[in-house]
Amino acid sequence: MKKITIFFGLCTIALLSCTKTDLNTPTKGAAIAPGSSLVTAAQKSLVDAMTNSNVFNNVFRLMAQYWAQTTYPTESQYRLQERKVPDTFWDPMYHSVLKNLEEAKTLIPREPNPDQVQVKNQLLIIDMLQVYTYSILVSTFGDIPYSQALNNTNMLPAYDKQDVIFADLLKKLDTDISGLNPAGSSFDNNDIIYKGSVAAWIKFGNSLKLRLGLQLADADPVKAKTTVESAVADNGGLILTATDNARLKYLVSPPNNNPVWADVVQGGRTDWVPANTIVDIMNNLQDPRRKAFFTMKDAGYLGGIYGSANTYGTYSHINPAITAADFEALLFDNSETEFLLAEAKERGFNVPGTAIAHYNNAVKASLFYWGCTDAEYNTYISRNDVAYDKAPGDYKRKIGTQQYLAFYNRGVEGWLAWRRYDYPIFNVPVDLTYNDIPKRYIYPVAEKNLNTNNYQAASASIGGDKLTTRLFWDKF
Repeated sequence: MKKITIFFGLCTIALLSCTKTDLNTPTKGAAIAPGSSLVTAAQKSLVDAMTNSNVFNNVFRLMAQYWAQTTYPTESQYRLQERKVPDTFWDPMYHSVLKNLEEAKTLIPREPNPDQVQVKNQLLIIDMLQVYTYSILVSTFGDIPYSQALNNTNMLPAYDKQDVIFADLLKKLDTDISGLNPAGSSFDNNDIIYKGSVAAWIKFGNSLKLRLGLQLADADPVKAKTTVESAVADNGGLILTATDNARLKYLVSPPNNNPVWADVVQGGRTDWVPANTIVDIMNNLQDPRRKAFFTMKDAGYLGGIYGSANTYGTYSHINPAITAADFEALLFDNSETEFLLAEAKERGFNVPGTAIAHYNNAVKASLFYWGCTDAEYNTYISRNDVAYDKAPGDYKRKIGTQQYLAFYNRGVEGWLAWRRYDYPIFNVPVDLTYNDIPKRYIYPVAEKNLNTNNYQAASASIGGDKLTTRLFWDKF
């Protein structure tokens, strides 16, 4: 991450060190940014965008009802246009992540590097990062600019259909996974997620493929089955241990610190408290993760009323460990993989193990990640409302509820899981109905105003640019 600061510093030096007689020729510093530095910057921007808690940039913790607001409950009441929230998620994902990665694809083959295996690995990892980023965007908005999105000569790109994008992302993942060579190197320490481990990126790719395959399960069960079984059968493996987790360990010092720290601690904000949605569920289950998620209030845990203005001092607060400057952020972890495998078994897909074993592994992985003990896990998993063979409801309710809890601090994935499983039951803000709870983000205001024709075509294609429009994979 230090390389990000160095990179931008070098760019500044290069600009300031030009002479009056030859302004286009730098005499110091790097004339062209190294491709690996652009990948570092893109990874940092990606994780920041997924992790941020600022209401101007990322309100997914609110969409997932993990947090409630205090003085200004605007986003909890789903009034996203007032702060142009969709714009401030869309823009960095395209400009700071996808464009940087695309530029790195151009620069890396031109750099003096005799190791062609390394170059190939680098390009495939870049492509995999783009697949991940597009998967988040298409799962958030629906139809999005894709085939024309990164063309510098076309400032008004058309939108591709969401199901077509999904199919192409899976094709690219197959190419990326099969093409990576774990015997070779990649980005070394310029890779701030996996430190250049090609084997780790293969596991990430297979796990992402598993996620996308199951996301298709209700819309295209045949394609879902072949995709999932292919991901599980690959010799490169899946993210199944904590050491395999895709994570970014933030630093104590700005600007490479946890953005939640910047929003809550550095900014001195008291705008959020844990929502009663998640707190009440965890209280009912006597969930041992509560002490890691929240602070205590009057010898217990009390969540703010979701969708309403809350008095900050009346409720539990976010655990200070989560708002620490160096608290890590996750893009994918082993608990998610295990929950997905449990679902795959329930759907009759050919994957090893049993649904109950994968479910238990998933719950254990989440509890251990948050510092719980073996004794706490054993007590928790034995409860009649947690144990897989005793808990109420079908597999969607059981897996959906526990995966929702495991995704705390991962608002994007928590909201996605709720839309897939339809569990847990969310709270409804005053004057709204359950059907008013968002199923997608609306398109950015800038797209509506500047890319009007393509925006209108996309809106018609998905069934209307509304928060309540279901995306193609969200059938139930």
